[in-house]
Amino acid sequence: MRPGINEAKTLADMFLIDFEHNPFDTVGLTKFIEGLKDGGPTNSGHPTPTVVCTLPSKRHNS
Repeated sequence: MRPGINEAKTLADMFLIDFEHNPFDTVGLTKFIEGLKDGGPTNSGHPTPTVVCTLPSKRHNS
């Protein structure tokens, strides 16, 4: 099953996705949000739950 489909019916107010301390995976985030949309609407009638992302604040030198 695709990521996000089961989570679309959550009772949570929002999802917090942490990219500051985890890999910056925009492809995975896109698939998750598409799954939320396909699994929606939420129990409150919104198309998806709110998704908030934390982003890296420092540039890493290679």
